[in-house]
Amino acid sequence: MPEIKSVPFIRGWFWVLEGWRLFLRKPLTAIVFTIALWFIIQVSGLHGLLAAAVAVLLPVFLGGWVAACDTIARGKPVPVTMFFEGFRRRTAELGAIGAFNVVANLLVLMVVFAVGGDMLGKLMSDPTAVDPAAVAEASGRITQALLLGVLVGLPVAMAVWFAPFAVMLDGIRPLNALVASLRAMIRNTLPFLLYSLVWLAIGVALFSLGSAIFGARAALGISVWLMMPVLVPSVYVSYREIFRVGDAATDRRVPPP
Repeated sequence: MPEIKSVPFIRGWFWVLEGWRLFLRKPLTAIVFTIALWFIIQVSGLHGLLAAAVAVLLPVFLGGWVAACDTIARGKPVPVTMFFEGFRRRTAELGAIGAFNVVANLLVLMVVFAVGGDMLGKLMSDPTAVDPAAVAEASGRITQALLLGVLVGLPVAMAVWFAPFAVMLDGIRPLNALVASLRAMIRNTLPFLLYSLVWLAIGVALFSLGSAIFGARAALGISVWLMMPVLVPSVYVSYREIFRVGDAATDRRVPPP
């Protein structure tokens, strides 16, 4: 298992800043990788089986981006083909992370809908067709279901957050990577709270701008994809600071461009 550091609260801000600096080192690479990932996810919507396969393989695609971040931090050139580096090096391990994420989130949804009942399902599928009086009557149960979903789903998200980075960069086994990621998030709750608030502020600003230009429905997706070219490098920076594994113990802070 890797050594996991606890870092100061303010590092949550600097992870975003250093992720931006890493992005500026090779902005075209990050933009191309973002477009490629967006395209793959859009194509996956053509069929349910394809969507399931892409959901499982998402960490494998992400693995190429992780390798690119590490290569950029080392000051080396990044070929476009590195996007598929996860398939060349860690397909099975990264796929296991993806499978865990899919199965765990399906179980979370099953628990949420079991507690929330039919009314929650109707609200999720077609909220305009639901009687407001019936919603008010079931509001207590729906609230309990959503809170339970957060309580159960949050540890899953925390376990998956760093796992592809641990597998791709340091060859940590999937189960150990999931456990280490959860431990790292718990030990660094405060800097991750600041990190999340910074990204929330950026997301709200982009959503507001996007809503004014494209409308609210399109703005959410646009905002997320606009953040991706810096978000992935920022996770890489935080991973390298928190995790210490063998030769990877060297500190790879990203200097200003």
